[in-house]
Amino acid sequence: HFAGDDNIKELPIVLEELLRIS
Repeated sequence: HFAGDDNIKELPIVLEELLRIS
């Protein structure tokens, strides 16, 4: 992915997955 909108949209998803694992 290019650094930009894609990262902004994916960050919240990654954070949610980390919270689910914890």
